[in-house]
Amino acid sequence: PFTDRPLADIVAIQAESFFDARRLHPAIPPDLLRNYDACTAEACYSGRLTVPARGAYTMRTEFAFLSGLPNEALGYHRFNPYLLLCKTPVWTIAQLLRSFGYRTVCIHPFHASFFDRNEVMPNLGFDAFQDIASFAGAPSFGPYISDVAVADRICALLRRQDEGSDDRPLFVFGITMENHGRWERDRLAAYPADERIEAEPLGSHELGLYLRHLCNTDAMIEKVMTELNARPSAGVFCLYGDHLPSLPDAFRASDYEDPRTDYFIWRKGGAFPRRLDTTADMLGRLMLDATLALDSWPASNATTLIAE
Repeated sequence: PFTDRPLADIVAIQAESFFDARRLHPAIPPDLLRNYDACTAEACYSGRLTVPARGAYTMRTEFAFLSGLPNEALGYHRFNPYLLLCKTPVWTIAQLLRSFGYRTVCIHPFHASFFDRNEVMPNLGFDAFQDIASFAGAPSFGPYISDVAVADRICALLRRQDEGSDDRPLFVFGITMENHGRWERDRLAAYPADERIEAEPLGSHELGLYLRHLCNTDAMIEKVMTELNARPSAGVFCLYGDHLPSLPDAFRASDYEDPRTDYFIWRKGGAFPRRLDTTADMLGRLMLDATLALDSWPASNATTLIAE
């Protein structure tokens, strides 16, 4: 059933510290995430995402998404599944898609050795891993490579403009860095201010900085959506937050205690939108369900298929 139809290109982005920060206070401008809103309005699935991390430990959510394994099932590996567990091959959604004929590429604009990703990503089913060395000359926004630069790299991959590209369907897994802490006051001093964003919303300069980065995440969403819509082939786009940002003053001021992030899974051509709160380890199953483009096939069947 997987090879008798054209296979969609798939983009999945783990967006650093992404969540809908407009929940913190009604004064936060609603148009900061207008492209995110457009995606969720058309998404096959969207909602809140329960993740196994808060403020740090990105690799826990990363592994949950790729492997489909809940964090509590990992024993002591739950603290850092990349330290030992992934030093040998592990089944993941990337392994499955590769068996369907996909080329699988992971991009992460940071040092390859961080969390041992240079050793781990081949064991998780990726044909190629493009780290910060692949972003030479790419623009930063603050101390890290910008989300817009990540979008540009994803679009180049979709256009088959990178070394090693071929005519296979493509699974791109992007892990962004722009929204990563720390939140020093002068972090964005060299960049133009956004007149919509106060310097210290809720009395927190950290939140003011975070919201400026969040606008760039939204611009990344627009670029990827535009590219997928412009292509003649089918496309699926999943984006989710790995964990909440570390913004203790803002969370305290707004009495915000919800540890969940947000996600969407969008398919080109539209779908019956489903609002579904879920967990990071279920997200890959839902992405596969959207990729198969069978609205009559419940996600529970996809879950059973992958589990088997």
